[in-house]
Amino acid sequence: MNSFQITLTDSPADAVQRAQNAAQQNGSQFNGDDTAGSFSGHGVYGTYIIVGQVVTVTITSKPFYVSMGMIQDGVQKLFA
Repeated sequence: MNSFQITLTDSPADAVQRAQNAAQQNGSQFNGDDTAGSFSGHGVYGTYIIVGQVVTVTITSKPFYVSMGMIQDGVQKLFA
C-alpha cells in the first residue's frame, strides 16, 4: 500500500462533489462523503480520509505497469 496527502483549496464537501463527478465522467467508481470513502477505476483501488483540509489517500491495489506518480497525479486532479 502507498499513501500520500493532498491539501484542499476549498471545502471538503466541494472537493468530494468534484471527485464524484470526475469519477463518473471517467467510468470510475467513487463512494464516500466529506470524511472518508473509496474509489476504483482502471485497475486502481484506493481509500481516502479527510481531516480538516488534508486528504490522505491510500492506494490498496494497482496494475504493476502504472507508476505511483501517475496515480497520484490522477487522484490529485480528482480532488483539485
